[in-house]
Amino acid sequence: HEALLFADVDLETNTREMTMAVSTRRFGSILSLNFPVPIDHDIGGGSVGLTPIVGDALVDPAFLKRVRFLRSLPRIDRIFVTTNAIALDRYSTEEVLESGLTAVYISTSGFERESYDRIYRSTIRGAYDRMRDNVTALVKKNTELGKPATITIGIRTDRSLQDVMKDPDMQ
Repeated sequence: HEALLFADVDLETNTREMTMAVSTRRFGSILSLNFPVPIDHDIGGGSVGLTPIVGDALVDPAFLKRVRFLRSLPRIDRIFVTTNAIALDRYSTEEVLESGLTAVYISTSGFERESYDRIYRSTIRGAYDRMRDNVTALVKKNTELGKPATITIGIRTDRSLQDVMKDPDMQ
């Protein structure tokens, strides 16, 4: 049975430390470990998700270092993150795509400012523009590099999919 690893930013220390919860079907338990976690013992391997329950993994200044560390472990074959893409511009898109991530899931309401502002109510100035520009840059660079990562756009909206697909910035 494969172990599924999910790393979460420790809210108490606010990204200075990462805590990894290990959930395995074999052991039926959840362990809390400080990052970097000693993955040498027999907990399996396979997928590692770097998506915090609250917040965004990309705000962690050591995010790419953590991805590279995990990629160096032979038992880890998939590393993914879900992000709102606002903080993606903290790094170069090439650096993100060549870090070892195998999948990036973008969580957004679509590509229309009014809908985005209504649903997310973000207090970050220019959040929609940053998200849109960051996603566009990521998709373009991923294509240039031969698609090293799978990029999935997860739409969370109060509109029909047909309406979302007509958004001007979706084109």
